[in-house]
Amino acid sequence: MPAKSQAGTGLSLALYANVALYDGTGANNPWLQELPQPLTAVTWDNYLSLAPETAKKLGLAENDVVEMTGEGRSAKIPVHIQPGLHPSVVTGAIGYGRRAVGQIGDGA
Repeated sequence: MPAKSQAGTGLSLALYANVALYDGTGANNPWLQELPQPLTAVTWDNYLSLAPETAKKLGLAENDVVEMTGEGRSAKIPVHIQPGLHPSVVTGAIGYGRRAVGQIGDGA
């Protein structure tokens, strides 16, 4: 998915489909929630990935929670510091934040 620039920050947001959950259709499957993400080994959660130098510049540490806003919506999401990521890009997966998917995926 193409990156979208955030005015005034010099950062672009790149959204991608989660390897296990894809667009969220697998969000109610606990086996898929347990599958580690290939580059980070994170399970059971979404996160916003930042380059180490970007996190330092913004005063953020691993697992700090930030609020993203845009187009009348907002979401709070933990930070994951990912070496090798370009400093002007932040990334996050789509398919999380579902409210009515089932017992396992609700609110994930």
